Amino acid sequence: MRITRLALTEIRRHRRYELHPAPGLTVIRGPNESGKSTLQLALELVLFRRATTTAAEIATVRSWDAEADPMIELEFELDGKPGKLAKRFAGAKGSVRLELDGIADTDPGRVDQLLAAATGIPSEKFLRSTASVRHFEMDDLDRDERALRDRLQQSIGGGDVGASKARQRLAERIAKMRATGVKNPGPLRVLSDEIAALGTQLRDGEAALDRLSRDRAALAAATADRATLDAEVKAAEAELAEAETAARVGAERQTVTERYDHLRRAADLAERLAIAEAAPPTTLPVAGVVTDVERLRALELETAQLAAARAAAVAPIVPPEPVPAATDEEIEPAAAPRPAPRPIPVPPAGPGMVIAGMLLVLSVASVLAGFAQGGFPQFLGLLLAVGAIVAAGLVFRRDRMIRAARAQLIQTNEAAAAEAAREAELAAAAQQARMAAAQAAAEADARRVADAREVRRVTLIAAAEAERQRAEIDARATAVATETTGILSELGVADRPAAEALLVAAQRHAATVDGVRAELRGLLGTDVVPPIEELRRERDEAARKAEMGGHALVGMGPTGADPESARLRAQAALRSARTRLQTAVGEQGQAEGRVSQNPADAEAVAAIAERLAAAQEELARQERRLRIYQQTLDAITTAEAATMQKAARFLERRMGTDIARITGGRYDRVRVDENDLAITVWSPERAAWVDATQLSKGTADQLYLAARLGLVRQVTQDRRPPLVFDDPFVTFDDDRALRAMAVLKELAADHQVLYLTCSDRYDAAADLVVELPAPAIVHVEPGAAVPEPPVREEPFALTLDLPTDA
Repeated sequence: MRITRLALTEIRRHRRYELHPAPGLTVIRGPNESGKSTLQLALELVLFRRATTTAAEIATVRSWDAEADPMIELEFELDGKPGKLAKRFAGAKGSVRLELDGIADTDPGRVDQLLAAATGIPSEKFLRSTASVRHFEMDDLDRDERALRDRLQQSIGGGDVGASKARQRLAERIAKMRATGVKNPGPLRVLSDEIAALGTQLRDGEAALDRLSRDRAALAAATADRATLDAEVKAAEAELAEAETAARVGAERQTVTERYDHLRRAADLAERLAIAEAAPPTTLPVAGVVTDVERLRALELETAQLAAARAAAVAPIVPPEPVPAATDEEIEPAAAPRPAPRPIPVPPAGPGMVIAGMLLVLSVASVLAGFAQGGFPQFLGLLLAVGAIVAAGLVFRRDRMIRAARAQLIQTNEAAAAEAAREAELAAAAQQARMAAAQAAAEADARRVADAREVRRVTLIAAAEAERQRAEIDARATAVATETTGILSELGVADRPAAEALLVAAQRHAATVDGVRAELRGLLGTDVVPPIEELRRERDEAARKAEMGGHALVGMGPTGADPESARLRAQAALRSARTRLQTAVGEQGQAEGRVSQNPADAEAVAAIAERLAAAQEELARQERRLRIYQQTLDAITTAEAATMQKAARFLERRMGTDIARITGGRYDRVRVDENDLAITVWSPERAAWVDATQLSKGTADQLYLAARLGLVRQVTQDRRPPLVFDDPFVTFDDDRALRAMAVLKELAADHQVLYLTCSDRYDAAADLVVELPAPAIVHVEPGAAVPEPPVREEPFALTLDLPTDA
């Protein structure tokens, strides 16, 4: 693919721009911010980015204050056929159109496939690893490692499908078969679980037949034990009734005693509550104090923010009214065309032709007479014939020389006429270019004046807005101070720290009162606190009842001395008898249930055994398939390693030749790791292999440049994508930069090369030099003079000749 035209609309700095690169090496030169990198980005966008993408990067590509959508048009030649690609980036409304060999296509997916086939580059990441080189990404060769490996394998092995895709599918299939998750188990896990379940069912069925006989014997023994335990339970219940009577009297006495303790504690707390409520720290509610203190904190914070905002509201400096610059350029008249040459006449035949004809006629007559008479006339006739033939030859030779001289003069006159026509065309084109340049300069000056006036208008508006903001801030600060004074006066304090201390004291007092009331609520079971005298009367009544209960227990004898222990002993005996009875009843019921509900069935057990055998056979088949998948994956991995090894050796040979030319023969041996494409070079000082990261930045960049050139030659095969270089020689010295440019010059015979740079030291090697103008808008302080650009000094590297060999 060779680009013939690249048109940008609303792309960053280029509002409207067209580039017509040369078929070979094109140097695009310009200062910083002239839009060189934008051209490289535009090529990447038009070739690989979807027109419907909504990525944030597209928003940054749009020109400032542009109303139209960004658009890129690319015209190219592919295998001698013209093509055109146009993309308009507008999110979901974006559009794409590809015209190739008279056929148009607007489907984004098919367009991407056609472009990948035309360039030999599958993706933008792959492009950044090979054909699109930025100076700060020289060592970034593995942006799309998977696609890079596939392309290297296809170039060596000739396959149509990438091995990485087949390997990924096999790995996914193996992982799916081996999956052991609960939600999505693999077939091996499913069959293993089924075999385990069937084995358990088979063992359970066989064991059920053995349990049936044992359960029938247990049923008879459980029936006899139940009759004996029924009598024991009735005796234990009588003993428990006597013990519970004594325990009830003791429990009532304990309840009355606990009520006495509660009433005594409640009377003490009521006295404390009366004392605390008599002396509060403030008459205001605690909630109101909290609200006022929080408002004071907010007002203090707002005062600090208003002070900071007023300090930040500074009015900008208004620039002066711009004055348009006058331009006056003379247009030289076109040169007058040269006069056309005069025609050259054809010379007539001379008298030699007449004499030769007469001699020829006379010799023929003499020969005829000699044959008739014989002797001397015959000899004379032969002699005259020979003379006539010689004269005729001389005459014919002279005529041919005259005609050749005439033809040469005619050709010279035609060349002079063509040269005069070309000079006239060049003069007319030069005059038209000068007129267009003058018109463009006038338009640029008008735009500059309009932009400066717009800046002045915006600055005046910003100054007025800053003054208005300061007035609003001052008014708000006064209102905040007034509100702060009113809150402090209401609280009866001097400042916010005093208010904070008052809040702490009020909260502590409220917490003390709430704690006493909560304890009273827990003792009395109500929020209403009765009078202290009433609490004291109830306390004394509870003490009297507790004393009467003690006398009743003494009269009940040994059971009354320790009623709780007697009740516990009776309960334990009854519980033990009932437990053993329940156990016997349960054993009897379980035996009856086991006998009646035993599902033992010989046919069901046989069916389970058959299902188990079938599941085991299917598991063996799946395991065999898994082994086949694993062996295939291992074979692909081995084959991939072999093809990557061949690709690495190819890169080593191509890189060795290129790096030797660039470094002047200092480095000529390169080694590429086939696993991770790591690059090492043979160091003559160390007599050992050295990693590229241990070399100087310039030498490492030269090594990675050779690697990228080798990758492009290898992976694109018969495709010839354009190569874009964003000043990768920035770290090269002058000699190596010129040698590297010679390598690119040779590469331009197969690939179209676009070289972006700020320097003009490569102009001599370029087939075409495109110069981008510098930004025209600069910041100038009011009243200061516009700085003049510095006088440019030619670097000494411009005097070096481009090397023709290593």
